[in-house]
Amino acid sequence: MRREEIPDMSATNSNSFLARLSIIKRLWLAFGLLVVLLVAGFGFGGYSLLSTEANVADLAVIANDTRLAKEVEGAIFNFRVYSRHYVFTGDPKVLPLLQERRRELNDRIAVARTGIADPVRQRMVADIDGLVATYFTNLDKIVDLRTRQDNLLRDRMEPQAQRISSHFTEIKDQSAADGVASASFTASEAQEHWLLARLIVSRFITSGDGAARAQVDANVAELRTHLEELDGVLKDPQLRRSMTALSEDIRAYFTDFQEVLAFTQEAVRLRDDILVALAEQIGRKTTEIAVSAQQSELALEAATVKAVKTAIIITLILCAASIMIGVIAAQVVARSITNPIGSLRKVMADLTEGDLAVTVPYIGNADELGDMARAVDALKTVSVAAVRTRIGLDNVSANIMMADSQGIIVYMNKAILAMFSTCETDLRKSLPNFDVKSLIGTNIDVFHKDPSHQRRLLGGLTTSHKGIAKAGGHTFQVNAHPVFGQRGERLGTIIEWRDLTDEIQIEDEISSIVAGAVRGDFSSRVDLAGKSGFFLTVSEGINKLAANVSAVAEDLAVVLQSLSHGDLTCRIEKDYEGVFQRLKSDFNSTAEKLSDIVSRISQSTAAISEAAREVSAGSLDLSERTEQQASSLEETAASMEELAATVRSNADNAKQVNEVASTARTAADRGSKVAGDAVDAMRRIDASSQKISDIIGVIDEIAFQTNLLALNAAVEAARAGDAGRGFAVVAQEVRTLAQRSAQASKEIKALIIDSNTQVRDGVELVGAAGGALSDIVAGVSRVADLVAEIARATAEQANGLDEINGAVAQMDEMTQKNAALVEESSAAARSMEGQAHDLGSLISFFSVAGGLAQQDAGFAQAGHGGHGGSSRPAPLTVRKGVVQGRGAPARVGAPPRAPDVKRPAAHASTLRRVETADDPDWKEF
Repeated sequence: MRREEIPDMSATNSNSFLARLSIIKRLWLAFGLLVVLLVAGFGFGGYSLLSTEANVADLAVIANDTRLAKEVEGAIFNFRVYSRHYVFTGDPKVLPLLQERRRELNDRIAVARTGIADPVRQRMVADIDGLVATYFTNLDKIVDLRTRQDNLLRDRMEPQAQRISSHFTEIKDQSAADGVASASFTASEAQEHWLLARLIVSRFITSGDGAARAQVDANVAELRTHLEELDGVLKDPQLRRSMTALSEDIRAYFTDFQEVLAFTQEAVRLRDDILVALAEQIGRKTTEIAVSAQQSELALEAATVKAVKTAIIITLILCAASIMIGVIAAQVVARSITNPIGSLRKVMADLTEGDLAVTVPYIGNADELGDMARAVDALKTVSVAAVRTRIGLDNVSANIMMADSQGIIVYMNKAILAMFSTCETDLRKSLPNFDVKSLIGTNIDVFHKDPSHQRRLLGGLTTSHKGIAKAGGHTFQVNAHPVFGQRGERLGTIIEWRDLTDEIQIEDEISSIVAGAVRGDFSSRVDLAGKSGFFLTVSEGINKLAANVSAVAEDLAVVLQSLSHGDLTCRIEKDYEGVFQRLKSDFNSTAEKLSDIVSRISQSTAAISEAAREVSAGSLDLSERTEQQASSLEETAASMEELAATVRSNADNAKQVNEVASTARTAADRGSKVAGDAVDAMRRIDASSQKISDIIGVIDEIAFQTNLLALNAAVEAARAGDAGRGFAVVAQEVRTLAQRSAQASKEIKALIIDSNTQVRDGVELVGAAGGALSDIVAGVSRVADLVAEIARATAEQANGLDEINGAVAQMDEMTQKNAALVEESSAAARSMEGQAHDLGSLISFFSVAGGLAQQDAGFAQAGHGGHGGSSRPAPLTVRKGVVQGRGAPARVGAPPRAPDVKRPAAHASTLRRVETADDPDWKEF
């Protein structure tokens, strides 16, 4: 790269105006002009904002007036909905809701009067308040009229109507009962007109319909006509009195209706003539408030838009001027900063390329750029020292690698490149992508199987660390040293590599030979080819040690093999030194002692065998006599057992008979008690049947009364015409149901009377059965007592026979135990004789000085006699209470164990392996 010449401008630049100012002062100078213009713009903008804010505040006031007016209008609407419903229907359930809406309207008007700011709109709200008060006054009058009307209807007209209906019913029923059909028919027609008149009165009270009054008058005229006819045909004094009371109640009812009519007409007048007009005035006033607020809002909105447009134009002019001045100031200030920075950047680029003779400009400036130039000059000095250090590292024989604080490899000297180039082929077996030429710039994690572990290890290093690494058949010693800056910050890591593959290969070969010797294989030898120095000396010593140990082992193997075949005459003849000589002496002494012990055991075995044979013969005779005695006792025990079984069988049968008799007596007692309970139950059933009969009579009477009531209801429904047609059907169904109930109650009553007769017969039969059961209980009790006495006597006989049988069985058991002991003694003697013969056979296996360890002739004959003698008697077998049989007794004793020979412990050779410390934190590749 061609290097540009950088003139030394320190003299000229240091005398310029901007060069004498720091960068912050230059920036303040450039932006000062902008600040002045911005302050002017902000001042005008602030004035415009204040003006706009005032207009917005006025708009908020107008909006608040509009909101309050709308709330008043909504409250008026809600109140009118409920008031209209009440004045047209008179529903008393609406009054609480109407009062609540009235309070809400008063609250909204009070808030509006204090919250609306405009005086004109305040006067409008005051007018609305007056109109609403007048509306409330007239509405209260209607409420009072409605209340008086409701009280009149409830307290006077409704009781009168009920009495009138009762009089009509009494006259009709009594006339029909007396057979005066004309009176009953006239009363029915009069009642029909009365019901129609009452229905029209109710409709008029509800709706206030003027046409309903004419219908009422027409039905009242018809009613009076029929009453006059009825008055002429009634002759009975009681009915005459009822007729008089009926006429007075009808006259009073329609007199009260005239008063109700006056209340209704007054309420309709107040509703149609006053409340409707007041509602229209209130609606106009609320509309005027909304229109006034809308006009004020539009005027203020136009003024605000005009002020905002003016402020925007002036602000745009100030912004344009600020941008132009800012661009010019930024250009001048930027050049005073970028030109020196560009020159310093060129110097640093030359230093990076290795040109250490470059001259640093602007060193004499007094601003921050001068400080930067002086820092670059110091960097130049440091770079020169770093280049010298790198040249030295490139030429040292140690294998050096450097990584930065992130683990990126930034340097490798020639020695480590040569080492990795030599083993590159082997390393690719473990690391297929390994390439020496591309290691610089890669992360050191490429060497590790567990990068996270190694990253934590290297990142936390504060001192040097050593470890072992393996890859591709090579073993490396790795020494890591952390590098810190002057302020203690971590700059990176220096890693020194050392290839230990050849040394470890020699150590592994020697370790393999030693491991074979530990396993007893002394045939292997260390290959001396290619070894020298310390490793050659150690290898020759190991080969000699293996030869000596192999010779000793061969001699021991030969004599131990002879010993395993029973030859106690073999000895170790070859001379050794040290512990091997002591091993030879101890073995020969052990063989001599073992030969002497075997000879003595052979003699003792013959004597034991003869004594055991004599004991066996005596035990056999005693066993035969004991068996004869046991056989006699066995027959006696069998006879006693049969007799005891017969007596026990009789006792069991008597006991069963006693239990059956007792069960029969208990059943008879229980049957007698059940019969008594049945008699009581039948009596209670009789009493309950009588009560049910009484209840059925009451039900019959109720059905009769229900039939009469249903008949009256049908008559009333027929008089009601179409309006009572459905009720007439229901009355007919009720009458039919009452007749069916009466018929069913008669049938049930007949069945209950028949049931009472049968229950009385059952009581007499159950009483007779109870007396018969009492006689049976007495007889069964006597039989049970006699059977119990027989069972007790038989049980006492069985207990006596059991005691006799127990004594005989105990005698038989003792005899059997004696026979068993004799048999066991005989068996133990024969077993001891056989084991003595076996011991002699085992001892004859060994060869001692003077020939084999033979048994004498007498011992041999005794051994054959013991095994060929008479067979042992069969084990005894008896019945219950004695031993049923025995197995063959176990052989007593076992062949004696050979004495343990304590062998001297071999002295294991230890090869100490010297190598570098292997830290577990370093993993294999």
